[in-house]
Order: sequence, then structure tokens, then C-alpha cells
Amino acid sequence: AHATSRLASLAPDDVETFLCGERLPSKDAVGATIKAMKGKARRPITVVTIHTLEEFSLQNFALGSKKEAAENKKHPLWSYSKDPMKRPLLKSLVKKDGRPTESGLQALKMFLTILKYCGDYPSRQSTEVTELTDELFASAIEQSELKDELYCQIVKQLTNNKNRHSEKKAWELIWLVTGLFSCSSELAKEVNAFLHSYSQRSSLARECQQRLSACTKSGLSRKYPPHIVEVYAVQTANRRCYHKISFPDGSERTYPVTSRTKVTDLARAVAADLGVAKVECFALLMEFNGESHAIDGQ
Repeated sequence: AHATSRLASLAPDDVETFLCGERLPSKDAVGATIKAMKGKARRPITVVTIHTLEEFSLQNFALGSKKEAAENKKHPLWSYSKDPMKRPLLKSLVKKDGRPTESGLQALKMFLTILKYCGDYPSRQSTEVTELTDELFASAIEQSELKDELYCQIVKQLTNNKNRHSEKKAWELIWLVTGLFSCSSELAKEVNAFLHSYSQRSSLARECQQRLSACTKSGLSRKYPPHIVEVYAVQTANRRCYHKISFPDGSERTYPVTSRTKVTDLARAVAADLGVAKVECFALLMEFNGESHAIDGQ
């Protein structure tokens, strides 16, 4: 096994092959070959270690009784599961008697929604594209104590997940959540380390890192779940969002937007495009049922 391990580290061009029955080369020829091989640039072998929430879980997860702790060693709480959870991950959402708090009960519903979205749990076909994402993210937006729990649940489903469809859907969720709000500084370091461990082979992971960083720096949380345009964008692997603006003359133009774009940002982009010096000279309006309403600049 040791020899196999060493051979596995050789590049194909570093192996000199001799056919059976062929006259073996002289010592000088062998020496020359070895010298030539040493002179070649060896191909570096990169071993990627995926960061997990294992260490974080020891201090922050509700590990339960000794019996449950033993079971957790076989099926770690921080690793993928296709089964609904019996209690929230974070011990802050669990009472002393082991029962979930009110927010903890909502956390269990969140995880069930994640399972449904990822195809790990049977559910009826959604009529609306954003039905499950609205259900999932609304709770964490309304209850700040669920933000860390949601991040933990999504990273959990991305750890040791052998189901490619489920893993793909979980990546969609982490892209969406990193555009909505951040998590506690302690957990943000863990999530960033997890994303960084994927960054060399995944542009999506790198993008999620940037989105998380932007959310963390701003310290702001969006007021509503992801827009249908965002959900469509990540589901189609495009991840580029555009907003269409209609002008009084009947013409239309589209402008790129991100999860952090504010109305004032979009107004400045339109003003620059039209050559308008002052943004205050006009407003963006949204039409509902034939009536126009000015959009809040925030």
C-alpha cells in the first residue's frame, strides 16, 4: 500500500517503462534517466480539506443526552441528513429540559423546508417558484435568533452530501442567504472557512464568500425574502439579475442589479445612463393595478 501511495504521486511523464523480455539498460543509462527525471518540473499534488462545523458544534450545538451523543458520533449533527430534525442545532434554541423553544420549533420547520427544496423529503409540486424560499427565509428575517440556525442548517446539508441534486439545491440556498443577511461573527468565520475550502474549484463558493463579506460589512438585513428574479437566476446557474425600467416615451432598458442594490443605486445608474446631472430630479415608480407608487429610496 505504501508503494502504491508513492507511485500515485508520480506524473505519467516521470515513469520509464520497459517491456518484458527487453534487454535492461546499463547502469549509466539508468543513471542518466533518473537525472533527467529529477530535472523535470514535478506537478504539484493538491489535497483539499473541506472545512466543517465539527469544532463549532462542540460548543454551540445541542448535543442531547449521552445516548444521543453516542448516536451523533455515527451520524454527526454537523453533517448531511435526509431526515427531519428532532431538535434545533443550536443549544440557544433548546430549553433545559431538551424541548425546543418557540423559535426552536420554527427552526425545525425551516429544516423541513430545506429538505423539501433540496428534494430530500417528499412534497407537493410548488405552484410558485418562490413558495419554499419565501417560507424558509421569512422566518429568519423576522426572528434574528434564527439567522445563525439557518446558516448552520444549510452548511450541514452541504457537508458530506453524496446526493448531487440535493447538494446543488443546497448551494442555491447558501447563495440566496448570503445575499439576505449575515450571521454572528463567530459563525461567519466558520462559514467563510467552509466556502474558502471550496473556492479553488467552485466559482459559486467564491461568489458566496463575496456576498457574505458584503452582508457582514454592511451589518444590514434585507426586509423581504429573495425576489423571484434572484431565485430564477441561481436556479438557472446564471446568477446575474437585471431590472427593467420603462420610460415615459414608451422605451425600456434593463440594468444589472445585485442583492445589495438599493433604489437610490438604481436611480443613479439610470441618471448616468440618461446624462441627468441630479438624481433628485426624478423618481422611480412601480405600477400596481393601474396605479403608480413611488419606490422608497431605502
